[in-house]
Amino acid sequence: KLILANCYTDASLERLLDGLPLGMRQLRRLYRRERGTTLKQAQLSVRLTEASRLLDHSGLSISSVAMELGFPSSQHFATQFRRFFGKTPTAYRDRPGRGKKRTS
Repeated sequence: KLILANCYTDASLERLLDGLPLGMRQLRRLYRRERGTTLKQAQLSVRLTEASRLLDHSGLSISSVAMELGFPSSQHFATQFRRFFGKTPTAYRDRPGRGKKRTS
């Protein structure tokens, strides 16, 4: 929930989890054991899922979506998005049968 609540920030995992009673190393191991994925991958997954929602339901440009979600550049965002969804943000937005049409 903490990762989801902070998907619009570029805060590091260390900063987000700083107030928890366990150390980062212990948190990472526990999370991976319980969830089968790393904290970093979970954070990226949340951000990319939110990006897909924004691409479907907002008129924001791809660069704006990348900036809103704290990616260092639109190129880095596009690369991560393509790895996660199998298509570029533009192809994802322009796919047939998606929700709201692009307004910009």
